[in-house]
Amino acid sequence: MKKSTQGDLYAILCAVTSGISLISAKAAVSIISSETLTFYLFVFAFGFTLFPLFWKSQRLIISQVSRDQIVLILKLAVLFSAGIFLAWKALEFLEPATQSFLSRTKLLMTILFAVLILKERLYRLEIIGGLVAATGILLLKFKAGPEVSSGATLMIMSAFLLATAEIMLKKAIDKIRPMLFLFYRNLAMMPCFAVIIWLRGESFGIPDLYTAGLIAITALLAPIAARGLYILAIRRNSLSRTVLLNQTQPLFAALAGFAFLGSFPTPVEWAGGGLILAGVFIIRAKKRDVD
Repeated sequence: MKKSTQGDLYAILCAVTSGISLISAKAAVSIISSETLTFYLFVFAFGFTLFPLFWKSQRLIISQVSRDQIVLILKLAVLFSAGIFLAWKALEFLEPATQSFLSRTKLLMTILFAVLILKERLYRLEIIGGLVAATGILLLKFKAGPEVSSGATLMIMSAFLLATAEIMLKKAIDKIRPMLFLFYRNLAMMPCFAVIIWLRGESFGIPDLYTAGLIAITALLAPIAARGLYILAIRRNSLSRTVLLNQTQPLFAALAGFAFLGSFPTPVEWAGGGLILAGVFIIRAKKRDVD
């Protein structure tokens, strides 16, 4: 199988696993707070990343981490922690597919950073695509009801933080092995959310078996499988192609939501989400060198 074909496969599998993870996360936040969910997600995720330590080669990789790599991973952990938390928080207000539609705004943030920070040229297609996607975001923000509006605000904030992390990760992807990144990222995220829960005055109660199962499924699909597949994809393909293929996530989220929760986005949510996806595809028609 060609390297690019492998990258395409990894990108699509990332979309499938991340889309399905929204369903188990949605069920979990109906029982526990989003802060508690995120904390336990990375407790479970860290446990999953311990398994490769049984192999000597993986132990050597993790033990040979440099100081610069640790600093970078800690910076990424803070950004990912905040961005992921806000995304899970948004699930308290949104259907999984609608949350997935709004998560596409991360691309708009990436383009904005490229123009404002890297001083890149803004192309006509990107302007058109950005306006189309922004129309969809505004539709969800102001015309889909107060709960969707609140969720949209959280997703915009999440997109800002995650886009920043993605740019940093892409620039350093050849310096950090996937298992090394996942191991130390999950290790660093646990104390971040432990502090958040402590500051909010919440307890660290042990979840019941059903809730623990939902957390374990979400942890396996999102912080482990989806993130690992994404890293494998961008190591084999350009970031632009990987991001484009990952735009299929809302479809899988909608299908899984209907199958497992019996929920489906409203017509207004479909319209807003459709505009966001249309804008993203228009933007992706113009590839940037930084991708």
